[in-house]
Amino acid sequence: MTTPGPAPVGRPTDPPPYAWLDDPAQPFGPVGVGTTLTMGSFVTGLGLLGVGYGIFGGADARVARLVVGVAFVVLGAVILRMGLARQAWRARNPGIDPLEAAVTSGANVGSALGDDSATGRIGRWILAGVCAAVVLVCVLALTRIGSGQSEGGVGAIVLVVLLGALAGTVGVLTLRRAK
Repeated sequence: MTTPGPAPVGRPTDPPPYAWLDDPAQPFGPVGVGTTLTMGSFVTGLGLLGVGYGIFGGADARVARLVVGVAFVVLGAVILRMGLARQAWRARNPGIDPLEAAVTSGANVGSALGDDSATGRIGRWILAGVCAAVVLVCVLALTRIGSGQSEGGVGAIVLVVLLGALAGTVGVLTLRRAK
């Protein structure tokens, strides 16, 4: 009589979501579930600050601030959802290595930005375009604050710089992969 153990990793009916985050070949190594949840919360909070500044920061460039804030809230919510999905999969499949299960099921493991399919290429260019638009809005907001056309203190400047830097970083990383 054999003792039951973890199910062998065949072609799972429940493949792990976002398995590329578990890949040690990523530039900074595998990303833990806690890190994903923390970053998602941080980006969502940054977006909520942007929305708050858009609502209460005066009439000048309100729409631009709101658009950037909402974009970051959506981005943060997506990252949070990724972390929650990974956490739920691990709870449903204890003892199974997510990376091994993903490779076995044929999931995209190699890159956060997808493979070289048409969908992956188009998605990368759309992401790069959105990031460029966010950086442009941030530069315009800083220009307006600097010229005195818009009210903004140190907090507003820091928020706009953080939003622009994050969008610029994501955009550059995306363009490097899009070649």
